[in-house]
Amino acid sequence: MALHGPYAIRGKDRGSHMTMYARDWFDTEAAFIEMIEAAEENAVSDWEMSFVDSISTRAKQYGGSTYLSEEQYEKLKKIAEK
Repeated sequence: MALHGPYAIRGKDRGSHMTMYARDWFDTEAAFIEMIEAAEENAVSDWEMSFVDSISTRAKQYGGSTYLSEEQYEKLKKIAEK
């Protein structure tokens, strides 16, 4: 499945940020939601489904303020791009 939208990490220097939010990884909240939707479609294992569901639940509550570490971002992106 081809992904649409800006999934690339923003070009800003994150320096020594210890806490990352979805807004730090995506140019728009819509791009974050689009990646979640793609990951929901592509998740196969129980772990992937649970992982994506937890991110989706938090995104509905917190939007761009959802905590999203670099590792979580990379895992979500990998599932979305299957």
